[in-house]
Amino acid sequence: MPTIRRHSPETGATEAIARAVADLVRPGDCVRLVGELGAGKTTLVRGVAAAMGCDPGLVNSPTFVMINEYDGARAKLVHVDAYRLRSPDDLEALGWDRYTGDPRAIMLVEWPERIGAALAAPDQCLTISIAHDSATSRSITMGVPESWSDRAAFAAFVERDPVRCPTTRVWVSPTAATYPFADDRAKLADLNKWFTESYSLPRAMNADEDEESLG
Repeated sequence: MPTIRRHSPETGATEAIARAVADLVRPGDCVRLVGELGAGKTTLVRGVAAAMGCDPGLVNSPTFVMINEYDGARAKLVHVDAYRLRSPDDLEALGWDRYTGDPRAIMLVEWPERIGAALAAPDQCLTISIAHDSATSRSITMGVPESWSDRAAFAAFVERDPVRCPTTRVWVSPTAATYPFADDRAKLADLNKWFTESYSLPRAMNADEDEESLG
């Protein structure tokens, strides 16, 4: 199972990683979200939901409801918070079979260790661990199933970091088609700088010049 480590200095970078997760996962998948309270698990879910076409404003931690559903253009997201559950047996009262039996659903589970026996084996799930580095930055470690290696977004997900677009300075997902640019307009704007000679390049020396004459 490939292990990927990313540093997120701010929320925008975490959201870019979330968009990459949305590009990688398929209906029927399970994403295990590991991290202490306040680590940013719900922020990541909100980013996945937005990329899936769900209303991110509706996404919140389901600590008291325990399970929330969001309908998106690409898939249904089932967001589970198992913090208050004692064992997989507690899931029966929540209609667990209805959620796991939906072939269109992608499941994102916070505190998966509390209901591990009810989930797919860890080597069949995307596991995302989030840890505090500081008040704003996070360390994000992701374990990706080997069986997902044939997916179109897999190579970019594994090999690239989220970056700031050199034109707009917004965070760009590793799986974005225009990477490292935010979109085609930003890419063309950068190219136009070269065509209009907006970039400043050092003057080349003539053949009869040497370093002393330039000094």
